[in-house]
Amino acid sequence: MAKQPKTELFHCGCEVTDDMTDEASTSLIWKLLNVSHNGKGHLNHMTGDEEECDYSVPIVDEFGDPVLDDQDQPTFESMSDMYTRDADDCRVSGESGPLAAMLMCDGEVPPVETESCGTFVPPVE
Repeated sequence: MAKQPKTELFHCGCEVTDDMTDEASTSLIWKLLNVSHNGKGHLNHMTGDEEECDYSVPIVDEFGDPVLDDQDQPTFESMSDMYTRDADDCRVSGESGPLAAMLMCDGEVPPVETESCGTFVPPVE
């Protein structure tokens, strides 16, 4: 069976570091991906869209000790940060399939893997 053709693209996506610790943090960064030509969802990743990055932090008591569940395992609180995309996902290669409609990455200033591609949206209090 022949392998499905792939499209190489820069995807602006969530990066979570130190998940499940009190140092957990998020960012929206460029990731270089090889995806199926049928990965049409990337056509919907547009400048100005909001992206929610989920992570978890440990729940602690008033003394800073972890709160344990009934099986003596640490418990965690789900959190999320919101970002606004600064750019569309863009195509590096791949000339066929639905992703051929995706814009090519700018030749003069292409995205750089792991650099920021979004703006943090502070929570409304």
